[in-house]
Amino acid sequence: MKNYKNILKLLFMFVSLFIVYQTFILHISGSKIPDFSYKNINNKIVRVSSLPRLKTLIVFFSTDCDYCTDAISEIKKISIKRKDVNYLFVTEEKDLTSVSTFVKKNKLNEITPYILIDYNKNFQKDFGLGFSMSIPTILHYDKNGNFVKEIIDYDELKTI
Repeated sequence: MKNYKNILKLLFMFVSLFIVYQTFILHISGSKIPDFSYKNINNKIVRVSSLPRLKTLIVFFSTDCDYCTDAISEIKKISIKRKDVNYLFVTEEKDLTSVSTFVKKNKLNEITPYILIDYNKNFQKDFGLGFSMSIPTILHYDKNGNFVKEIIDYDELKTI
């Protein structure tokens, strides 16, 4: 019985460490933006290599997320002043009507032409986000494609 408890404790520690590692693997300063490719809402493939070499802000959103709408509002304010940034919005939503309605309602086209659909649900894996991810997730990369930080507080948007 005692061995059984020790094995369970060891297993729990291993699983916990693995989850922590997977969750925070992205947050290594200097890690590169992955060489992703997603389709845009016009069904054309957008690759990271095709983007202008600028700072990049990647926003993973959901069409039914109030926090996403708030984040977009804040990003819109920043985008008026900061034209030297690639703004990419990525969703797993496959219903293009729903995505198009969300884009129009939130005037995303005023911010960026990069509204991307992750049809294969690879975003978490592509960006090393581990098992858990909040929505919206906002990732900031420098002009060389190096990870700077995950934006948690909207005030941090002013630092891009």
